Amino acid sequence: MIYFILGIHFDIDFGLPCNRAYDLKFEHLKLPAAKVLWEAHNEGSWAEELGLLGQDQGENVSGKHSEADLTFGDLKRLNKRLCNGGDSASAEDECSLRRRLDKWFEGMDELGMPIAISSTVP
Repeated sequence: MIYFILGIHFDIDFGLPCNRAYDLKFEHLKLPAAKVLWEAHNEGSWAEELGLLGQDQGENVSGKHSEADLTFGDLKRLNKRLCNGGDSASAEDECSLRRRLDKWFEGMDELGMPIAISSTVP
């Protein structure tokens, strides 16, 4: 994730190809997990926090997407819609994406900040 963020803002071409058709694209990278998961002191507290996050989601039980499924592309897409009316999507899809991203913003950590800022770069 950090490599991709630096690649957006700086020219860091040092021999590692990352623009081939079959390479992972930044838009497909999942957004980092919530801060409480990163700060868990052991596996038990991590599992407990993960369970609490799952209960907060509610939507995941019905088979819908959760904030754990969010990608950098989702963040860019919503920013594009908010800033300049980007691609058209149904109101329900946009509301769902916005709710999921709002939940991600609530729990994001220090790595989430530069990711969110990078999502505004065209």
